[in-house]
Amino acid sequence: MISLPLQAASLGYDIEVFGLTGEVYNHSSGGGYMRPEFLNEAGQVAGFSSRYSGTTDLGRDAWFYDGSATVQIGLTGTSYERSNGFRETWVRYLNQAGQVAGVSRQFSDEPYMAYDAWLYDGTATVRIGLAGTGYETSDSEVLFLNEAGQVAGNSERDSGGHQAWRYDGTATVPIGLVGAGYETSSAQFLNEAGHVVGYSAHYGATSHVWINDGVATVRIGLTGAGYEGTDSFNYSVAYDLNQAGQVAGQSPRYSGLLRRLTACAEC
Repeated sequence: MISLPLQAASLGYDIEVFGLTGEVYNHSSGGGYMRPEFLNEAGQVAGFSSRYSGTTDLGRDAWFYDGSATVQIGLTGTSYERSNGFRETWVRYLNQAGQVAGVSRQFSDEPYMAYDAWLYDGTATVRIGLAGTGYETSDSEVLFLNEAGQVAGNSERDSGGHQAWRYDGTATVPIGLVGAGYETSSAQFLNEAGHVVGYSAHYGATSHVWINDGVATVRIGLTGAGYEGTDSFNYSVAYDLNQAGQVAGQSPRYSGLLRRLTACAEC
């Protein structure tokens, strides 16, 4: 039985109880643990409930409360659960449309125990992020979720480094600069129009900024004479992205091996 605070009730507040309940969410001591992590303007909530078998920790399940009912969300099934019932799902974002993004640990490739990214679209949980050849034992991470349900994140490559990606509501697409020895790409910003800004780097030599508009990836920043050292070192840094797809950042200006930072804006 749950006791509601008398003071809150007497002041006229509406008290709502939500979260996942049942035997697996009850510690043998008689208690349990659930926590709301995100609340949007519609009064929808996303959070998690801890799982137990007696006193044994069995991980955590994520949930979404839509104002009337609580549903379990996240990736489930044999790939996401150990033989003893242990599983872990984490909520990363909740938008105003009631969509939730997060990650679930998958155990099918133990001892790697990678995390897979997912999006709950209000009806079902969909796995997102890069998978398959080149990403079979790697983590995927959700970095951004906008109000249109578009997601940007990174997936680790089996060979090392990261690959940035964008989920448009239908498919996950790798984004960033390719070729020229780029060894890692990472997403840094996502706006409401679905533009993603990030960088692609060659370790120890270059780090180039790019923007993806949902169709193509374009390198941005200042380049050419004066922006490359005699050691061929060249990089740019993005600091912000607005809703119109304009980006502000810096590109170092060189004199031999010396560098001076120069502000720039790519519109």
